[in-house]
Amino acid sequence: MNHNIYPVVIFKIVDEISSRPNPQNINDLINSSKISAPLTSPYSKNQNNCYQGIFNSGSCLIKNLFTIRENLFPYKICFSIGIGSVTSDINPIMATDIQGSAINRAIAGLNRNIKSNSFLSMKGFTKSLDAILFPTITLLWGVSLNWNHNRIKILNLLLKNEPEQSISNNLNISTRAVYKNISAAKLNLWVTLINSVEESITRILENSLENNKK
Repeated sequence: MNHNIYPVVIFKIVDEISSRPNPQNINDLINSSKISAPLTSPYSKNQNNCYQGIFNSGSCLIKNLFTIRENLFPYKICFSIGIGSVTSDINPIMATDIQGSAINRAIAGLNRNIKSNSFLSMKGFTKSLDAILFPTITLLWGVSLNWNHNRIKILNLLLKNEPEQSISNNLNISTRAVYKNISAAKLNLWVTLINSVEESITRILENSLENNKK
């Protein structure tokens, strides 16, 4: 059995609209390498029509959620991150059966989010760390909820260190439009903040692992 500390992500599409991609297409997108590659145990659908997966660190954690939003746009998606133990064996093919405090916290967060009409939460660090990281992530996410598709795409490309001209060519929009989006939404600050949050999560998880070994 594995008793290390992991981030577990669980998410649910909360607006089922018939004109949008059918469930099979959604499953194909979620199982594609651009979404599943960073995960230790790739997203799998559970009996409650939620998708759950396990990360090994904070690296690419928040970026992955934005990748999902880009690829499932314009669906509204509710996310929850639970930090804690995974006591079941980790399946590298699919995250069908997860046990431990990480998934319990993720499920509890998702249920709260759906009831309160929130779209992202994270729980599982100490109270002091949760008090710092949780509001940061919540504010970060809340500001982005009304972004159009291109703005999310631009952020994701900036997170991959793509230059503005390359983004312009990639999205087939003018360089002026790229710069306008970056300026209006302060996307460069977003990149710094997302990288900082992911590095903080990774560092905390590494420290927890070292403490567990002592």
